[in-house]
Amino acid sequence: MKFLFNQEVSKLYDFLMFPKLLNKEIYDDIAQIDDYIDKEFEALLARYSDILSPYAKEINLFYTKNIFYANFIEQILTKDKLLTYTDPHEFLDFLLTLSSNQVKQIFVKSLLKQEKDNPNINELINEVMSSNEKIMNLINDLLIDSSVKWNLYLIIQEPEKYLNIYVNLMKQLYPVFLDYYQHFETKLISYGKFLENYLNEKGSVGLEEITHSLLDKSLILDDYNDLLISCIFPYSLSFIDLTDGRIIVWGLHIEDASKKLKENYDNRLNNRIQVFKNLGDKTRYEVLKLISKGITSTKDIATVLNVSSATISYHLNALLAAKLIKISTNNRKFSYEVDSDVINEVFQELINDLQS
Repeated sequence: MKFLFNQEVSKLYDFLMFPKLLNKEIYDDIAQIDDYIDKEFEALLARYSDILSPYAKEINLFYTKNIFYANFIEQILTKDKLLTYTDPHEFLDFLLTLSSNQVKQIFVKSLLKQEKDNPNINELINEVMSSNEKIMNLINDLLIDSSVKWNLYLIIQEPEKYLNIYVNLMKQLYPVFLDYYQHFETKLISYGKFLENYLNEKGSVGLEEITHSLLDKSLILDDYNDLLISCIFPYSLSFIDLTDGRIIVWGLHIEDASKKLKENYDNRLNNRIQVFKNLGDKTRYEVLKLISKGITSTKDIATVLNVSSATISYHLNALLAAKLIKISTNNRKFSYEVDSDVINEVFQELINDLQS
């Protein structure tokens, strides 16, 4: 198993994805990203979203607001061409050489890539290509928003026209992209070379180690893996399945983010353990029951359970530390109450753990 970091292709790929920064909402699709996203990057994202806003109409024609939807350019992108035309301007010029029929064929092949192992794939492609209506039906079956489908309908009706619009848009955005990219380029190149050496030395085990078990070492990889480092999606890691092969797109900050994810999981796991330890203590469980019934005075609880007030104070402190109870005020008087939100959350996490 071999990994190869490709600096030029990383830059080209990020350039092609750069217009997606218009929609800051793409990070809403990444669970709990606010806990891990670097605030400096968040500010940079907001800045370039504003810079891209004058181009919003054209960008939204070709780029979706959902990070998990394939863009127009991803539908006509192949691994071969991505690796061949590493210079952005050469790649854009190549797009202008494509005929309408070539665009449709590449597009249909991309939409049918899940059928690539089908021995009759070529016949299937030709069948769909036989009419625009069949291509439209293929688009209509996609699990995407209707507005995205409509844009694809428009593009597939007049591919050459929209390719020209797309290329002109990207040529206007290239200087803006370079300004953005210069914030990351030195670190990106350095990290790409480090990651290539690290994974080539440790293989799939290294993949698990460096992502803090975010990826399992049993993950099936190819004998030869092209590795791109992205500063457009620095907190995501994806395997881009193109019609002629797969490329690993590794977010520049995925190592740090996965470490924080692991730490957060460990902390939450420890919290769960503390909750169950406290619930496993008979006296503390009885204290919780009494508090839930409105008996919150240390003295009253001690009387009901026939133990000393000092003992109850000790148990109350333990329950507070485990966040099973919280202090509330009513008419300027302090009292205890059960934190039902914490209990519900812990038991839901237990259910999730056992189901997974």
